[in-house]
Amino acid sequence: MKESQDELNRLQHEIEGMELEKQEFQLNIKHLKQLLEKEERKFTRLGDVQKEWSRFNLSAFPSINFYSWSNLTIGTKKASYLKSQFRGNVRELEDFSKDQVELLNIKIRGDCRLISTNLPEMDFPEDIFQTSLHFDYLIDRYLLESSYSSDVSYAKRKLADAKEGFEQEICKHVEQCRDLLKEPFRNQKAAIKLEKEELKQMNKQLQVNNNKLQSLLDEMLKAKKEWKSDIGRAKQLDFFLMESFVNQSNVYKMKLEDVNTNSNEKWYTHQYWNVLKMQAERIIDYVE
Repeated sequence: MKESQDELNRLQHEIEGMELEKQEFQLNIKHLKQLLEKEERKFTRLGDVQKEWSRFNLSAFPSINFYSWSNLTIGTKKASYLKSQFRGNVRELEDFSKDQVELLNIKIRGDCRLISTNLPEMDFPEDIFQTSLHFDYLIDRYLLESSYSSDVSYAKRKLADAKEGFEQEICKHVEQCRDLLKEPFRNQKAAIKLEKEELKQMNKQLQVNNNKLQSLLDEMLKAKKEWKSDIGRAKQLDFFLMESFVNQSNVYKMKLEDVNTNSNEKWYTHQYWNVLKMQAERIIDYVE
């Protein structure tokens, strides 16, 4: 019976250890799932931001306007007036371009907060719009429509060059941001892959733990049955011994009370009785 109790204690100790290990696995799995969900949300945001940058397009530039020859008066058919129109168009293009740069930088700042990464803001290319018409006539007035039309064409080319220069600068910056987003996207994808593999391994370990725990519980159930069986046998033995001791004790008692028993026989009987009681106590203590 003592061996059965020791086995029960051993199994109980192992089960408690496995239960603690199971709880630790479950907590780690829960934490890893929460982390994985967080990383997957970040990965989704990165993907969405990448798509937005891949679809990034400039708004249409404002149209370039110059008065036609027929709309000019005698007082405005001058090179100085053409230069004035040119400067007006430059200012309009410059204001529009500044708005485009500011909108781009607003997007950059927003994306940096959204995906926790660093993208450089764009500086406005001031030099692109430092342009002017380089012609100085002795006579400011246009006498021929062809001369005016030729200078208007020249002015439009200058403005087109400024537009193209700005488009190149902003597109170069957009491309730089696209390239900078590729690495965190790849890193995030790799991190999620590793975390999924770690979660897979942890679930396997949890399953192994569950199998071992179930095996121990089955073994515990079997050991409890053995222990109960030992207790039953011990009780039966205890009852048998007690009954035997009582019967023998009654025999000794009757002999001691018998008037025909001489003093020597009584003395020996009394000694046997004492021995019987000591043996009974020893055996009962051993069974318990």
